[in-house]
Amino acid sequence: ALFLPTSPHTSLVEALAASGGERGENRKSTDYLSGLRHPTREMGSTSTTSSNSHVRLFFLGTLAVATVFTLRLRTIGSFETHPIGSAVGNRLSTPSVYQEASRGLGYRGRLSSLQNSRRYMRHIRQPKSSGTPSWEDLGEMANVKEILRDFTVRQYPVAPTTVAGRVVEESIASSPSRASKNQPVILYRDTNAWCPFCERVWLALLEKDIKFEQYLIDLFDKPEWYKELVPTAQTPAALINGKMVWESSNILDEIEEAFPEPSLKPTNDQEEELALRVKTLTEDELGVKGYGYMRSNASNEADAKTEFQAVLSKLEAELAVFEGPFFLPHFSNIDILVTPQLERFSANLGVFKGFSIKGNPEYPNLNAWFKAMDDKPSYRAVKSDDRTLNQIMSKVFRLAATTTPSEQPVVNDANHPRREAAAKLVGNYKSVAADIAKNSGVEKSEKSRAAIDTHLKRVVTALLTSDAGTPSKSASEAAVGAASLAFLRNRVSSPRDMSAGAAEEFRRAVDSVLLATYDGGKAQED
Repeated sequence: ALFLPTSPHTSLVEALAASGGERGENRKSTDYLSGLRHPTREMGSTSTTSSNSHVRLFFLGTLAVATVFTLRLRTIGSFETHPIGSAVGNRLSTPSVYQEASRGLGYRGRLSSLQNSRRYMRHIRQPKSSGTPSWEDLGEMANVKEILRDFTVRQYPVAPTTVAGRVVEESIASSPSRASKNQPVILYRDTNAWCPFCERVWLALLEKDIKFEQYLIDLFDKPEWYKELVPTAQTPAALINGKMVWESSNILDEIEEAFPEPSLKPTNDQEEELALRVKTLTEDELGVKGYGYMRSNASNEADAKTEFQAVLSKLEAELAVFEGPFFLPHFSNIDILVTPQLERFSANLGVFKGFSIKGNPEYPNLNAWFKAMDDKPSYRAVKSDDRTLNQIMSKVFRLAATTTPSEQPVVNDANHPRREAAAKLVGNYKSVAADIAKNSGVEKSEKSRAAIDTHLKRVVTALLTSDAGTPSKSASEAAVGAASLAFLRNRVSSPRDMSAGAAEEFRRAVDSVLLATYDGGKAQED
């Protein structure tokens, strides 16, 4: 119920092909680091390249999940006008291309200084009325006007084929010559913000604090004009100062040339040599061995684990060459290159294989690198939370978890992630309630809708006050509420819907309400 199913006439292989990878066969690719180049090897020509094709298949699969399992109605993210009266936007299903306050994104894609803003440290205002607070009261408590003031307003429902959250009109996105000088960069990316290649470009733009706008491409229904503009028909692509560029490596090089400061390039021969080593290691071994380990079975798991650990040890050694937590003395494109894979392995291997990278004493430099990345607002804006990545991995490779996913520590301001999650729900409660009523399986009645509304308010209250509220005395209302929240809990995904920290806080709040629903015994019979 969470995602759109594959068309009955579309096989998984066709779905993967429709989503596509970033690179074609027998084509040379520009390095992610300006000035470093090497050929993309022909797929299947050697055992190594055969493994590379295996890695590409995973990335295809990741993109396929973003396509095949796109939200049925993009419900949580389809904001309507806020009841307080101000137009607020959202990011609960697809990222707004204007300010994404929840993830540190400023107006039109730029980083803002929200993390240190005093408005997030204000005391929570109490509702004006007694009893169950109204949505207007909850909106005031969550400071919805301020947190979501620059989000794009979208109407509910949004058709699955609609490209949501665009900043530029389709007439401009489809005709780059019509873009104005005030639109130096337009990023074309996937709607769900799960594409690892898009993550690289997105991270670079935010790190450089470049003003950019976005156009979201439905990977399962790509516009014909996009296929004409981009020969590969894949994401990402970018319009940079009037020049259309595709493939993340080429885009990163073009960004460096057009916006040289702050530099993300190596600064001398020693740094370039290390960057090339890490790049080669990442493309030839990290993905191959990592996903090989992920898909291993009892007969080859031990060997696959040993091979992957050897790659991690090489990265650990490279991180020790220069002082500081990054591969070079400064944050660079080589960190951006490695990020999507290490992010996914860190999130998934512990759950599906019982092997942890974070917190593992064998890899102190990698752990310092992860911490330094988490401290960067630009990365916090584009990263996924572990549970989102677990869901993607289980869909792509049909893996079963061997351990329970651990909750991630929240790295933002102590109040901000909870308020962010509360503001998203308050600003979009009508769409959320309508989606639950339609897709969760609860009885479609006025009584059910009232129960859904009550339990959504309890979640917001729990986010803002840590109080799960008074459980319902009605057995049927409690049952509808519990089913609704269980459905909603798995609806949320990051970074598509909200920041990783906010997603974790949202799930904690839902859990607290669910636990309190039947606390002290069963509800009364109706």
